[in-house]
Amino acid sequence: MKSACKQTQLRCRGTAALIGTLLGLFGCGDDHATVSLPPDVTPPGRVTDLAVRELSPGRVRLDWTSPGDDGSDGTAARYDLRRAIQEITDQGWEAAIPISPLPKPQVAGRLETLQVDSLAAERWHFALRAVDEAGNPSALSNSPAIAITDQASPAPVVDLAVVAVEARALTLTWTATGDDGHDGTAAAYELRVGQTAIGDSTWSEARSVAGVPPPRGAGAIETFRVSGLTPDTTYVFAIRVIDEQGNASPRSVPAWGATDQAIETRLTTSIRIAGAEGPDWSPDGEFLLFHADWSAAYRASLHLLRVKDLTESAISPPGIGGQFGRWSPDGTRIAYAAPYPTNQGELQELALRSPDGSQQPTTLYRPKDGRVRTCAWSPSGSELACVVNTGSWPFLRTSIHVVPVAGGPATVLHSRQDEVRWIDWSPDGTRIAFNSDRVDDHEIWSIDRTTGRETRITTSPGFDLTPRYSPDGARLAFSSNRSGNYEIWLSAADGTDPEQITHSPEYEIGPAWSPDGRRLAFARYDRDQLVYDLWLTEL
Repeated sequence: MKSACKQTQLRCRGTAALIGTLLGLFGCGDDHATVSLPPDVTPPGRVTDLAVRELSPGRVRLDWTSPGDDGSDGTAARYDLRRAIQEITDQGWEAAIPISPLPKPQVAGRLETLQVDSLAAERWHFALRAVDEAGNPSALSNSPAIAITDQASPAPVVDLAVVAVEARALTLTWTATGDDGHDGTAAAYELRVGQTAIGDSTWSEARSVAGVPPPRGAGAIETFRVSGLTPDTTYVFAIRVIDEQGNASPRSVPAWGATDQAIETRLTTSIRIAGAEGPDWSPDGEFLLFHADWSAAYRASLHLLRVKDLTESAISPPGIGGQFGRWSPDGTRIAYAAPYPTNQGELQELALRSPDGSQQPTTLYRPKDGRVRTCAWSPSGSELACVVNTGSWPFLRTSIHVVPVAGGPATVLHSRQDEVRWIDWSPDGTRIAFNSDRVDDHEIWSIDRTTGRETRITTSPGFDLTPRYSPDGARLAFSSNRSGNYEIWLSAADGTDPEQITHSPEYEIGPAWSPDGRRLAFARYDRDQLVYDLWLTEL
């Protein structure tokens, strides 16, 4: 029916044109008759077979069958072809990106072909309309899509170099390349380290370095400190740049560097039988807080040591006592285990005092039954966690209590028949690490501050004690005899990648991180003198 109407319309147009010509011949065209052609309101037919396929990275071919000028008859005037990263609909047509230049339409029923270049790595959708001479657009075509793959690799790093040397760390620098060659921003770095040359055939044998930050824009100077290295050792590094599609650059030129010799410094010299233990850094890194029995044998009291010149001062009077002190995060207070007399003998409470000893100590928390052993501040400084022991071995029971510093009831996070000696609060405030002998030997565990769920961190044949989180929360320092003697060890916060830091015939225990994470203070036991003293090692 539509075809018949179309033919009738064409005959009418032809008849009108003939009449107009005759009238013109007889001079009647201007004065006697005017013939109006009917408007063209029939749009071209809808394309239903638009198809797309990738020819090469960023380049596609589009194919479709040409419609007509009016429906499926004749020849349309032009095409309007568009692309978008979402399916193209009538509502989203205007927002889609026009593609040009476009081929001139062929007569209805012919195969049309177009190549589109320089497409970014996205999932692209395409759609088109045919338009006739009267401006009538066809209905929107189907909207096929294709995922464009990015096969352009980042350019290799050409200036990787070691720029700073420490006993257990080397700092690298290099210039960022790009996502595609030297353009844009890549997605990741793959840094590898070894002690022999790193080539294409040995790349997978070199150890992957974790924690490298994502790349910045092309041309930026990148710097990264590789820690956890062995002192007095030569290392080689190489790096690759990875884009979002997983395309890797060629490996860089290797960079060689050697760590310094480990430097361990003795900080104190004790003469009493117990000596100095329990170091804790002030937030500004200037002082070490510790306890020692220098004033009275077997009677620990609190002391400060200025690290730069080893100047020592006592902050609790002789005979008063106090041990396992911890600085508040803002450096204005010290929390510690303070002795107090009872009818059953001397117990210990959680007390607070000023670092300079100018204010009298105050009791923050005195358990009804038991004695406070060690404590740890929350990162906000609003709470203190403390270990409370009741009974004695083999009937010892331990609880971990959380006490509001501003006052209020304590919360019990952990309570069971085991021995817990030391605790530490993670820098993000979510976990508290502690040691426990619930599995025959002491291992390190953590407890979730919110849920109370406990997770085992270390598994070793020996005893793992005195856990302390690094300032960034990524690592743990602890004491362990897993290698036969109590030494200072480092691991990731989850206990993986353990590394022995000290190698001494003596016992080392109680590590404490400097605020910058570059040094560890600890207590070392002298078997000849039978005393503990404080030592410092560079990381």
